[in-house]
Amino acid sequence: LSLSLSLSLSLLIRWSSYDRRRGLESSSFRGKRGFKMVKAGSKKKNEVFNIVEVCDVPKDQSDVPLLFMLPGVPDDHSAFCKLADEMKDTHRVVIACLPLYDQNAVKKGQEVYYSVEEVLFMLENTVFGVMEKYSVSKVSMVVHDMGCVFGYHFAFLHPSKVDSFISFDIGATVKCTKKDLEAERTKAAFDKSALYQFKSFKGGKGRLNMAKMMFYQWSFCLFYLLGTKVSYDISNLLLQNFVRVLNWTSFIQKREHKHTSGRSASDIRCFILYPYLAVWSKVFGKDKSLMRNYTYVSKHMDAAGSDGKRPETYSGNLPVFLPLSDEVKCLFMYGSEKTLTFHTESFLQELKSRPGCASMGVEGGHWFYWDKPDLVAKVVRDFLSGIVYNYADSPRLKPSR
Repeated sequence: LSLSLSLSLSLLIRWSSYDRRRGLESSSFRGKRGFKMVKAGSKKKNEVFNIVEVCDVPKDQSDVPLLFMLPGVPDDHSAFCKLADEMKDTHRVVIACLPLYDQNAVKKGQEVYYSVEEVLFMLENTVFGVMEKYSVSKVSMVVHDMGCVFGYHFAFLHPSKVDSFISFDIGATVKCTKKDLEAERTKAAFDKSALYQFKSFKGGKGRLNMAKMMFYQWSFCLFYLLGTKVSYDISNLLLQNFVRVLNWTSFIQKREHKHTSGRSASDIRCFILYPYLAVWSKVFGKDKSLMRNYTYVSKHMDAAGSDGKRPETYSGNLPVFLPLSDEVKCLFMYGSEKTLTFHTESFLQELKSRPGCASMGVEGGHWFYWDKPDLVAKVVRDFLSGIVYNYADSPRLKPSR
């Protein structure tokens, strides 16, 4: 079954690569009929995420820390409303969501496919735009689910701009260790692969866990392709029932956890599943190394080149999987009562062994920060204040500074 799905998905990805940039003809988020082809262009390099700002800090207070939140599939800004409400007294909270995930912002003619690079462009433009607006030099980040995929890469590309990095439920898969070669450092402004050594984290939950993850993610890719190639109505109906079956069978988390997402199954549409196709398109690429031979060009890199001048753009390779920068303080929190996990034991141990980093299991499912909002808010606030909890699963241990 896995082999058949793999071959089918590979063929569909290559078959769809020439015309998968289709646009919404209807402005409704309900997925009605009527879609047209939209010519792809470079305008996405200048686009930004839709954001919601929350801050109750007195206006006369200066140096208000910036906290940027990015949820994943299938959530919009509301996914982080509880956590933002807890943090708004001490931080300027900015909540973003992935393209097409804010149903109030979907426009007629909008494209329904974004590549990994295009989402990263938008993330950079959004974060650096907010930093410039409020004249801050660093940002702390809270990311969940698919937001982690792009958040890890942002922290990898801009470690000097990230004060603290907090990821929910999706662990990094690649350890980045800096090389101590001065000759290689001169290339670092143009290619991160020249500055780092990469090693995969080992110790997953076994083949069954991997098979389950590939099954639902490849199914999401197929639902996306079915919608863009055949019928959005049919694909939406199948997808919504597929999600209900996943919830009922405790496929990802135990059924008794009432929080399954910030959005009900009936509101999920197949065209928001493009991140899975974008990521797996990279995985099924011809280069099987940890670094991909495609170019990522960013106008926000501040590293100096070999001549000591700041380049106008950054051009270099990016890890296919999720890199953990050794220059960023990282807190990883996950639901300890899930039936499907997205992290490895070696990743947890790596964080526990790093000064200023920590990992923690919270009683709950994939959306554990809805199951235990008070606990999560306290841990996040303490971590941003410099308090590190050195435990993995037991919240009863005392913190150490």
